[in-house]
Amino acid sequence: MLRKQRRIIALLITGFWLVMMGLFLQREFGGSASPEASGGAGAFVARDQWMGIYLNGDSRVGYLRMRSEEALRDGIPGYRMLLDASLETALFGTVVGMDISGDAWTAQSGERAEFDFSMDASDTHMGLRGTVSDGHLKGFLDTGGEAVPLDLPIDTRLVLGSGMGLPSDSMPILEVGESTTVESFDPVAMKIADATITCTRMDTLEISGESVEARVYETVLGAMTSEAWVDAAGEVLQASTPFGFTLRKIDPKELIDAETPDANSDLIQSLAIVPSGEPVRIDASRLRVRVNGVPEAAFPHDPPWQLRDGDQLTMQQPEGFPAEAPEDTTADMSAFLGGDAFVATDHPVIQAEARAIVGEERDPARKARLLYTWVYEEIEKVPVLSVPNAVDVLRTRTGDCNDHTVLYTALARAVDIPTRIAIGLVYSDVLNGFGYHAWPEVYLGGQWYPMDPTLGQETADATHIKLLNGSISAWAQLITFIGQIELDVIACE
Repeated sequence: MLRKQRRIIALLITGFWLVMMGLFLQREFGGSASPEASGGAGAFVARDQWMGIYLNGDSRVGYLRMRSEEALRDGIPGYRMLLDASLETALFGTVVGMDISGDAWTAQSGERAEFDFSMDASDTHMGLRGTVSDGHLKGFLDTGGEAVPLDLPIDTRLVLGSGMGLPSDSMPILEVGESTTVESFDPVAMKIADATITCTRMDTLEISGESVEARVYETVLGAMTSEAWVDAAGEVLQASTPFGFTLRKIDPKELIDAETPDANSDLIQSLAIVPSGEPVRIDASRLRVRVNGVPEAAFPHDPPWQLRDGDQLTMQQPEGFPAEAPEDTTADMSAFLGGDAFVATDHPVIQAEARAIVGEERDPARKARLLYTWVYEEIEKVPVLSVPNAVDVLRTRTGDCNDHTVLYTALARAVDIPTRIAIGLVYSDVLNGFGYHAWPEVYLGGQWYPMDPTLGQETADATHIKLLNGSISAWAQLITFIGQIELDVIACE
């Protein structure tokens, strides 16, 4: 149960990425002002900060507002932060949106915290609410119309400590070339880790029509690198994120005239990887590429369909499923048969639908085909900007690759087919390159078989390059790859 709950937290961090980035910036720089600017070292600074969210430079796709204030709760002095964020971008030309809100409070003593986050996108809602005290997070995850209870040990520095406009361990102003190390939360490693902050240069920004001088701080935290432009008062004026978004201070009056997302703000297009070398075709049966920009070991060696040899990867499309696949009782597949709050295998509606689809069929391979056909034909292919839940996908009958994959995985596990989620890249003629993608893999007769019910491929073609083995909780680990991967196609057959 603890493992499932940790996966839930990882997924929440990914889903609330922009908000978490905002919290990180406040955590590291919110109290870094000089004593003269802040009223003395260690003084609380109340803030009401608006930041625009930009993609590809100047294409504004949303905003983030962070407010902090001193607040009593149950007679206990503390600090409150209110968060509001809205994101509207394009996915393959379809405009999609996401709204995020949050209310967090921490006691001045650091012994207790309360929080209530929610995210609404398309036709789905997700929330996380609860308290942190005595080293435990207790609360509920609201998703798929269910309230999933949570109770797990957690490092209190994740929620408490220097955030919400509080001083960051009295971190001094850094001069160009100087560095310091602070503790922060690493969403890839899911732990508190050292972040190295370096003042790399001075720069001048144009903020709401005024020129402002700022120090540029580069922060390296595990696999993530980001930059923040901080003024003399310790306020963050601009920041880059590993996902290609830029946060920039704005006057809220600038939000009156809403901007319609254009071709330059298509999130999928902006993250696409255009390869060099030989041309690639969809439905390739074999693909060989050379990879650059990330460590060779970052790619899984997963024979026989994906082989890693130095900096080269070879992908092979299976010729097909076995005609029959007797259950393999020699391997422990329990990790690929259970569910969680998102792959809701045990939910009654998932159980009932899975049994209705497979009927009296007992052979795993034939059941896998029946489920594949049903998901491909019944779920409308619609780009969405949300964290998928199998129950919601079944209800709305719409979604993208993540939604198809989560639903298929839940249905397959419900009828005892070991299934895992692969996260990686797939070639697209629309992108003229590789885009980030998810697909399920089923375990049949002692072998994993990749399939793609989103693209209508009973066995996934060789342009599927797997980056991660894992559930949707592994999304955070994509930070290692985004903006770093370069592909050179050696052969495509």
